[in-house]
Amino acid sequence: MPDLRYPIGKFDVSAPVTPELRTAAMGDLAQLPERLRAAATRTRAARQNFDQILQDIFADATSKMSSAGRKAVADWPPGRKSETKQQ
Repeated sequence: MPDLRYPIGKFDVSAPVTPELRTAAMGDLAQLPERLRAAATRTRAARQNFDQILQDIFADATSKMSSAGRKAVADWPPGRKSETKQQ
């Protein structure tokens, strides 16, 4: 995989820009929005899967906890305003 970090240093065009290179670059740019949407869709699906797994873990763990334990999880993180804490 190529190193995609931001280039450092002075930009130098040592190769001549031919019509073929220009056409190829324009084609890459034309595909960019579609490729970004596809990447965002994959990322969104992975995040939804992660959230579901995390929810299942918490649901399993809290089903085995006492009422006080479930309230402590609901009030996480400490110091956060919560409906389960008495005002």
